Amino acid sequence: MSRLFICEKRSLADAITKGLSRQLGLPSQNREHCQQVGENMVANLSGHFYELAAPDDYDTMYRSWSIEHLPIIPQKWLRKPIEKNGKPDPNIVRRIKGIEKLLKHATIVVNAGDPEREGQLLVDELLIELGWNPFSENTQRIWLSSYNDRDVETALNGIFPNAEKRSLFMAAITRSQADWLHGLNMTRLFTCLARASGAASGQVVPVGRVQTPTLNLVVERDREIENFRPVDHFTARIVCQHHGGQFEATWVMNEDQPGLDPEGRLIEKSVADGLVSKTTDLIGMVVDFEEQLKSEGPPLPFALPQLQTAAAKKLKLTAKQTLEVAQALYDKYKVTTYPRTDSQYLPTNILKTDANKTLDLIGALDNWSNVVVRCNRSLVSKCWNDKKVTDHHGIIPTLSVTPEIISQMNETEKAVFNLICRAFVAQFYPSHTYNAQRTQVEVSGERFKATGRKVTLDGWKQLYQTRIDADIESEASEAKDAALPAMKLGDQIAVCDGNVAAKRTKPPKVFDDGDLIDALENIHKYIKEPAIKRILKENAGIGTGATRDTVIEGLIRRGALKRQKKIEIVSTPFGRSLIDILPAQVKSASLTALWEQELQKIQDGETNNQAFMTMLHGEVKKMVNTFSAMEKIDLKGLKMEEKLEGDGDPCPLCKVGVLMTRHSHKKGKKPLAFLSCSRWDKDNPEESCSYSAFPNEDSKIEPLTGHGNPCPSCGKGKLVTRQVKKDPKKRFLACDQFSKDDKESCSFILKQEKPKNDLPGTGQPCLKCGTGVMETKLARKGKRKGQRFLTCSNWRECVQ
Repeated sequence: MSRLFICEKRSLADAITKGLSRQLGLPSQNREHCQQVGENMVANLSGHFYELAAPDDYDTMYRSWSIEHLPIIPQKWLRKPIEKNGKPDPNIVRRIKGIEKLLKHATIVVNAGDPEREGQLLVDELLIELGWNPFSENTQRIWLSSYNDRDVETALNGIFPNAEKRSLFMAAITRSQADWLHGLNMTRLFTCLARASGAASGQVVPVGRVQTPTLNLVVERDREIENFRPVDHFTARIVCQHHGGQFEATWVMNEDQPGLDPEGRLIEKSVADGLVSKTTDLIGMVVDFEEQLKSEGPPLPFALPQLQTAAAKKLKLTAKQTLEVAQALYDKYKVTTYPRTDSQYLPTNILKTDANKTLDLIGALDNWSNVVVRCNRSLVSKCWNDKKVTDHHGIIPTLSVTPEIISQMNETEKAVFNLICRAFVAQFYPSHTYNAQRTQVEVSGERFKATGRKVTLDGWKQLYQTRIDADIESEASEAKDAALPAMKLGDQIAVCDGNVAAKRTKPPKVFDDGDLIDALENIHKYIKEPAIKRILKENAGIGTGATRDTVIEGLIRRGALKRQKKIEIVSTPFGRSLIDILPAQVKSASLTALWEQELQKIQDGETNNQAFMTMLHGEVKKMVNTFSAMEKIDLKGLKMEEKLEGDGDPCPLCKVGVLMTRHSHKKGKKPLAFLSCSRWDKDNPEESCSYSAFPNEDSKIEPLTGHGNPCPSCGKGKLVTRQVKKDPKKRFLACDQFSKDDKESCSFILKQEKPKNDLPGTGQPCLKCGTGVMETKLARKGKRKGQRFLTCSNWRECVQ
């Protein structure tokens, strides 16, 4: 029996190869296209080798973007190898052929993709394209979330039929096809509308199911900040002397109190001043007092979104940078578990088998021993919950942690690693406990309130107040209310002082990577509809932890968002105007929420993808029909182009197409506008029309005498000044009806000759023959040698 493991990446292939070698007691050998251990071949990919085919792969007419072609809905979905510069990537094609050779020698194939949707898809789609049924009894699955030796051994012993993950594959391929249908059709629709409104032909208006709601979120926040108007308001405070100690209390205002604005804020300072004067030096009474013991458990281990949020706040990293570091900790150093996870919970088997050893390894690191020694290893925090662990668990350190490996990291990698370690170690610290206090006192008929907190045990919070080596910024203890003195109802207090606190309302905070990632995960907070709000909350927002950073970077790359002050994210004029023209159902998070809900049902095996795709086809058709009727859209920030004279005229060569303005793009040169036939197809030059004309090029040349005169040869065209490409200083007159692609077009040329001081009458029609034009010539011999004279350009026929 020969087994072929197809791994998502090389690091995973190396881990499995070493695991097989330990398990079988055999050495590994490097073979062509794979590593081999006994009868086991271990090959690796490097992400997706296939992508969904482009529209023009289905029909060449789709190479030209036109609203008339929409919607594009494939009847049978096609895949093709990932392309590079418009052609299949030769490296990927070579590796596909290598795996195809290995399949011929395999009796069993093991899908060793990452334990999530895309990891399942990229191996299964490769097998399908190579003619191997990924859900046959000869196809198995290995589920590996960590590269440490024990986890690899456990995964190798727990290989199961790949058919058990068929629904995971279906959810992944459905998501891919749905994104293609929605994103491609909507992008082409609004791009065509933009171009019809004057946008340059190379401009693309991106629209997608996750990126558009993300953009909308930033645009709304930016406008909220811009429209914000600060409000000055005031709070009256008194200092109360109780026999147990002093405390400060804040005035409780009645709803009908004069001087309040509609939001209930006191905007008249004189009212607060009068209250302080009125109550100072008076005696009051405690009318309410409550003290309640509360307990706060440690924060859960990180999922990717929470790690990105923490790294943005503490380390000033972008979401993309955080993911890259987390991926390096997993792939390169193998000291943390799988990073692209949405779960913060941990399986109980790790608590039973690996937790103590992991703590020992962390304690052996510099500056960690005093932290780990205070752990209570018998504690079981709420993070240990098998029911809440999905395909991946929270990000935690592995059993591969050593001081030597940590020493190889840069400071940023160490800092992110320490964040992950701290969250794990915190699970073995006791809860933070405190007495939450609140009281109300009454003075001269006015009520004042105060709150306090009396800490009874720091617990895990002391861990977050301790600086660890390579922390960019240790987490300071949060601001706490001072403890109130013990008191009871009826106790007297004396008002010994008072003050008026001036406050000003603040605008919402500009999004940074961490805030935006958190907003996408908790998008329900920005939704008003209760049903959609509930769905979004249950499905953890829009997008996934593994893709949100890519969405943000894509919007920045396309010019809809931009960065300022390193990690702040704001919208551009283009991004704002795009949101303004898009329909509500396209830019709302509601669409994404409903999609994610259906995809999860497919993944859980509760439904198939046919009903979802049928619904999506109908929605895409409806949107295209509705919005294709828009005559013009106004997008700011896009490069606009003016149509050249002749744009829209019939093509003089093929008589079928129409002339349209295009731009040539040559390296090191500015784009040059020209007219060409709408039937031109660079990928099919033999069957398309190749007519082109560069009127703008001629208009930039200083005209010669005779420029604009009727062509003396064909009588239809006009003479235009052109220049020799190899020597731009040399100019000549030519008929504007000339086309290099039409041998029957007028090829009349009148070269410029020295001297440049033309005689009067040069360029005028010959009065004798009527077909030539008068030219200035220089006598080269005879009595008039060196003198200028006028002669007909058609002198050979004219003199006869």
